[in-house]
Amino acid sequence: MSKSLNVFKAPLAYFGGTPQTTGFLRNGYCDVPPADHGNHAVAAEVTEEFLNFSASRGNDLRSIGLKGGCKWCLCVSRWREAFDARKGDDDAVVPR
Repeated sequence: MSKSLNVFKAPLAYFGGTPQTTGFLRNGYCDVPPADHGNHAVAAEVTEEFLNFSASRGNDLRSIGLKGGCKWCLCVSRWREAFDARKGDDDAVVPR
């Protein structure tokens, strides 16, 4: 169990992940330890659209086995970049 807290000051929930364990520490939690300069704090189910977007920015998450529907701890900055690039509120480029 993680000792970190979420934005509601409650313990982080186990997020798991496929095809491998997610999280900067690969412990299934979206912890952000001091060494995590990418701030992998966003727990999301990635979409094919997001994977395409991330690959177009130089980070092909498919190379580690991710596909649409996988749970993954994302960098806050990449999630925000996708959010800013969205074409509407329901744009699948933004993982939920």
